[in-house]
Amino acid sequence: MSKNPKIDIERTQCDQIWYLIHWALVSCMFLIPALYYDSLPDTITTHFNGKGEADGFGSKRIIFLIPVISLILHLFLNLIRRYPHTFNYAIKITPENAYHQYRIVLKMIDRLRTIILVFFLYITIMMVHNADGNGSISIGFATIVFMIAIFATIITMVIASTKYK
Repeated sequence: MSKNPKIDIERTQCDQIWYLIHWALVSCMFLIPALYYDSLPDTITTHFNGKGEADGFGSKRIIFLIPVISLILHLFLNLIRRYPHTFNYAIKITPENAYHQYRIVLKMIDRLRTIILVFFLYITIMMVHNADGNGSISIGFATIVFMIAIFATIITMVIASTKYK
């Protein structure tokens, strides 16, 4: 069991706005495939190679897989957000620095969630757009941007956490 101090961290107004944005992103991931579902061919592209060319195909029902994964991820991150005292930290958590450290890690979770949901929304849109398998997507560049954003967020938050030792 964690020995870190357990304190309640209330959601700020900014946190609430991001929470609504996250739900909007998840909703869009379900709405977009639902709107185009009837016009999709029975077999759609399910995978793209590194060049962005279609190289995997499956039933059009698979179009909802990424939205379902996104929903599960969103709910999981929302759940673990309630227990920042159980996380591992690079520095010792004390009653004096706990609030700031917890706020930093919660901000990191929210930023990472935003990045992941936007990336998954992009993939969902591209899957609908290229459902016939004849198109290609710029997934390589998007993946690089995604990875840079993830690592930049983590590094920024680690640096920020060192200010509140």
